[in-house]
Formats: sequence, structure tokens, C-alpha cells
Amino acid sequence: MPKTPNNCSLSSGNKSPTFSRILFSYMAEYRWSTAFFIFFGLFWAFTLPYMSYLLGQIIDEIKFQNPEQVDIFSLVLTSLTLYVAIHVLRSLGYYVHGLFSLTSIPEKKAKLIKQLFKHLGNQSIGYFEDKHSGYLTNKITNASSSIEPLIFNLFTIIYPQSLAIILTGILLSLVVPYFGMVLWIWGATLIIYSYYSAKIGNDKAMLLANSNSKVNGKVVDVVNNIHTVIYNSEMSFELGNLDTDIQDMVQNDRNLQRHMTKVMLVQHIAMNILVAFFLIGSVLGYNYGYVSVGDIVFVMTSVTAIAGLTSSLGKCFLDFVTNAGRLNEGLSLLGDQHTITDNANAQAHQINNGEIQFHDISFAYPNQPPIFLNFNLTIPAKQKIGIVGSSGAGKSTLFKLLMRLYNVEKGVIAIDNLPINAYTKKSLCSQIAIVPQHLALFHRSIYDNITYGCNNFDKSDVILAAKKAHCHEFIAELPEQYDTIIGEQGVKLSGGQRQRIAFARAILKNAPILLLDEATSALDSRTEQAIQDGLQNLLADKTALVIAHRLSTLKAMDRILVLENGKIIENGTHTELLEKRGAYYSYWSHQSEGFIRA
Repeated sequence: MPKTPNNCSLSSGNKSPTFSRILFSYMAEYRWSTAFFIFFGLFWAFTLPYMSYLLGQIIDEIKFQNPEQVDIFSLVLTSLTLYVAIHVLRSLGYYVHGLFSLTSIPEKKAKLIKQLFKHLGNQSIGYFEDKHSGYLTNKITNASSSIEPLIFNLFTIIYPQSLAIILTGILLSLVVPYFGMVLWIWGATLIIYSYYSAKIGNDKAMLLANSNSKVNGKVVDVVNNIHTVIYNSEMSFELGNLDTDIQDMVQNDRNLQRHMTKVMLVQHIAMNILVAFFLIGSVLGYNYGYVSVGDIVFVMTSVTAIAGLTSSLGKCFLDFVTNAGRLNEGLSLLGDQHTITDNANAQAHQINNGEIQFHDISFAYPNQPPIFLNFNLTIPAKQKIGIVGSSGAGKSTLFKLLMRLYNVEKGVIAIDNLPINAYTKKSLCSQIAIVPQHLALFHRSIYDNITYGCNNFDKSDVILAAKKAHCHEFIAELPEQYDTIIGEQGVKLSGGQRQRIAFARAILKNAPILLLDEATSALDSRTEQAIQDGLQNLLADKTALVIAHRLSTLKAMDRILVLENGKIIENGTHTELLEKRGAYYSYWSHQSEGFIRA
């Protein structure tokens, strides 16, 4: 038997990245944008208190001058020119800041969406079977919609305004030391409070984002199954089913808003205390001769600016924490490990013959009893195998294991004497064509759906495959023909038409291994007979496994396996199994037009 390659370690760790990691990656990727944001933030922050200081100096310069003796305008011209120039440079800086932002931030957003989409798309089938599709897509929406305001607010509001408060404190400490000391104590206290409030707010925001994703997941689930809901007139039931999650979302929203309201209240009280202290202190200081009129102007314009900055930061704080929570909730997707990955030494091997071996395999779905225990089966190259059995016998599971949609718990599955985990996932699936039991078509054109997963073809190949699958006729009658958009999951087509599209795809793919899982179950008798007539040509030079309840489909198979409870209980040709008068004979005898009764 072939040896199993060593399993490679999972590429993703247990922890998902956070906003800080996203921010550092942004700064590394967009160095020029980051450099300008930092420089402009520093310039903006420095000039804010400096302009207050400059205004105070202008007032002190003209306070004791006699306009009749001194040209006041000439005296303050330099200071006024500098004051106006700073305003002009700040305005120009905002414009350049916007140019850098509109280039780099949307690009980072696009890269994040692709990263999340790629990580999600490489998850196993089992991962998607356990989660609502809307729940997963909403996580990507949360991350993509929050990354832009987070980066923008950080570099446009939080960084420069926080820095401005610090520089104002430094300048105040140099000009009026007592006021500077008070500002440092006040600022340190507010920062500590805001830090712990932000941590609590982030947790609450993540809970809200997660509950939003759950609600969205259920809504998408209902929309995807809207025909079933309408057929059974159960919209009122679905509303009730959704109500619990909506109430949970509302409660989480209230908890976050309540927390943020308290934070805003504390910030405003702290801001008012600071303004009142500076106002009273300035008057008393002037009264006792400690400060000049210019100092009072500087102090009051500074504290007014700080009050405005604190108010602006408080409002930004709510948005920032909410968006950080949404982003971190979305980034949690990256913390979900991939369970089916390419081995370190996996290669894009070519399947030349198509011999298939199941050697002593055991498998069970999570939290389910075993499907297979020490199961063995060898399928020689180019052999056509029919598989029959009751529901739950393991027929479709056999296909999933062969395509490595799940890993076996024990044993080896090999193709051409190579374990399937020696193949890359891409190369393995590209060399196996399948017509599945549950058809899944894209909300795209018929042409796109037929050619999906196929390589090296032209329009004539597509039409030929469609003709062999007996779907060219109905396609040609459509107004847009092969360019017709067929709706989500192919809803604009009948079940039989969708199945023929899937057949055409398998024919066009022309893979060495072909899997048919109830491939004719939705076809009318005439179309099924026509496809069966061409089935031998389709299966020629291929290894084929065919699951069917319509046993007439299997009469021409080289062998037929009867599978029950994960075990092969009968093995032989159609004629041999009928002569045994066992399980297969019983299935055949109880058919109505060749279909096994459930």
C-alpha cells in the first residue's frame, strides 16, 4: 500500500488578528501615506496651541502701545502673517491628507476583503455545513465596512487631536506652569479612564456585531429558502424564530449605547471642570499679578481648544470603539483554522490511470456514529462502478472522502497508488468531475455555469457538451441563450434543466474520474433515456462511480456494489446480483419504473 505523507501543520493559528495588526500592516504597506499622516498630524497638533500662544503675544504687543505714536499694524505684521500662513498650510495639508486617504485606505479595505474571502473559501465543507452563510458573509461585511473609518479617524482625529492636547500641556507648562501641571493630572486621569472604558466598549461592540451576524444569517437562510416559506405560509413562524435573536441584538445594542453614554457624560463633566478651573484660575492669577492679559488669552483659547478637542474625541470614541468591535468580530474568521489543507510535500500530480483504493479507512462525521469502520475497496482503472444502498448507507460520503472534502480518521485513500493528500487540493479536484445530488448553480450566465471548473475550451466545446447533455435545445430557445442569467442557485431553470447543466459541465471538464450522485433524479423519462444512451460515450476511458436509485441507470456498469451501514454486502454485475436474489434483487423487485422506494 502507498505510504501516507506526513500531515502538514495548519497555516492559521488559534488567534485571529486584531485592529492593531491590521494597522501595522497598513503602515508597512503604505509608508508614504503613513509618513504624511504622522507629519501632518504633528504639524497640526503643534500649530494649534502655538496659534493660541501667538494670539496672546500679539495682544501683549499692542496692549501698551499708543496708536498715535506707533504703527500697530507694522508692529504685529510678522505675527499676523505667520498666523495666516499657518491657517493656509493647515488647509492645504487637509487636502493632501484626503488625497493620500482616498488612495491607500480603499486599497487596504479591498485587500482585507480578499484576505477574508480567501480564508473563508479554503475552509472545509464541514465548516460551512455548521454555519449560516449569512452569518459568515456578515462577518466580512463587518470587517470591510469598519476598517475605513477606523484608519481615517485614527489619523485624522484621534492621533492629531490627542497630540495637540499633549503639546498644549507642554506649552502651558512652559508659559504658566501651574495650569500645565493641572492639565497633565487631568489628562492622565481621563486617559486611564478612557482606556479601560474602551476595553469594555470593545467587548460590548463585538457582542453586538456577533448578534448582528446571527440575525443576518437567519435572514439569509430564510431568503435562500423563501419558496419553502411561501409554499407553507410560514412567514409568521420565521418572524417568531427570528425574534429571539433580534431581541438579543437590541439588548446588546442598548448595553453598548448605555456604556458609551456614561463615558460621554464623564468626559463632558471632566471637560467642564477643567474649563471652570482655568477660567477661575486665570482671573485670580491676573488679580494677583501672576499672569498677563496675553497669558489669559493664551490660557483661555487653549482650554477652549482642549474642550473642543475633548468633545470631538469623545464623539469619535464611540464610533471608534464600535467599529473596532465590528472589525475584530469580522477578523475572528481568520482565527478559524483550516482542517483540510495541502500537505507540505503535496504536488500537482497527474492522474494517468484512475485506479482508486480505499484501504482500511474509518470515518465519522463530528458528533455522529461511524459511517465506515476498516472499509476496503479497490476500483481498477477505467472500471465503471454502480453503488446502491438505502439512505445513510455512506454512498455520498464515499464521494466526499474521495474528493478529500473530509479527512479520514484512519486508513488511506489512494489514486494511482498515491495517497490523495499527496495531491494538492486544486490538482485533485480538477481531475475529478462530479454531477452532485444537490445541484448548486451560480447567479451567473448559463455559459459561466457550464464552464465553471473547466480548462482549455472554446465556445464550440461548450455547445458540444451542452448537446451531449441534451440542454442545448432549451438554451437555444432562451432570448439570451448561453448568456442568460439563471438566478440564485439556478432558480429560473427547472430541476431537470439544472441537472442537464451539471451534466454538461462534467462532460466539458473531461476528467479521468467521474462521479455521478443521483445524476438523473430530476430528469424526465425521455431525457433520462437520451442521456443513458450517451452515457457509455461519456464514461469511456474514465473511472466512474455512479450512485443511483433508478437501477436501470446501473445495468451497464462493470460492477454494482450494495452498501449498507458502511459495509459492502453485495458485489457483482447486474445479472449476477439478480441471480443471488439478495438485497439488490429486493431493491429491483420493489422498484416503480426503476426507482428505489424510500
